[in-house]
Amino acid sequence: MPGVHLHTVKDRNLFCLSDTYKEAKIQVLVDDLPNPYLNNLLAVRGLSIFLILRDDKNHVNILFDSGPRLDILQHNASMLSLDTPVDYAFLSVWLNHHVGGFLQAYGKDVLKKVIVPRFPGRKLKNEKEVTSILSFKGWFNEQILLFNLAERGIVVVIGCAIYGITRILKKLEQYDKIHAVIGGFNLSSLDVLDGPLFMRWVRKKKVEVVIPLHSTAPKARKIILKKLKSDLDWTGVGLSVSL
Repeated sequence: MPGVHLHTVKDRNLFCLSDTYKEAKIQVLVDDLPNPYLNNLLAVRGLSIFLILRDDKNHVNILFDSGPRLDILQHNASMLSLDTPVDYAFLSVWLNHHVGGFLQAYGKDVLKKVIVPRFPGRKLKNEKEVTSILSFKGWFNEQILLFNLAERGIVVVIGCAIYGITRILKKLEQYDKIHAVIGGFNLSSLDVLDGPLFMRWVRKKKVEVVIPLHSTAPKARKIILKKLKSDLDWTGVGLSVSL
């Protein structure tokens, strides 16, 4: 199984998988909102997304964030019949509802291939096994995952947008072709500044797929999906999308 080849880009908090993939499958394992069709899944404040990226010969499995608890992550994965090894875990921000499950798993000698934000003031056990990437300056040092889909463009995966979605959008201006934006946008339906700005940016960039999760309020998710005439009528735990 090939590893994940990383190269940093100009802003250092954004980095891309250097390979180009033909397809990607997105499976939401942890999210704030329940699944309207599968009531055996546990909804909890947090985020975890399982990414399967494929090209002609290979594929790589990435666990993006882990939610607040390992038992919830494992329960939802089991209910979704997801029994696939993780090649890499990617942690977006040092908040418990994003990394709690990972911290529990790390002590059990699993998920050691990890891409983490720099963590001020503390070190993990066996930190030499963890690859640190520089990110936003500040306490949380949020990271954003980017990968490229052949002929379609870049897919952006955001954990929490803790510093605001506007700051993230400014950093994404350097990319000409963005195919999808997925994750926590830190928006509510009452946000009269960042909400409309986000919608204008999506239309200007001609982003084809937008999947609001976690830090996007329920009503804001509905507004985004409706205004963008999305094929999705909901987002939450258990959502599965192929790109």
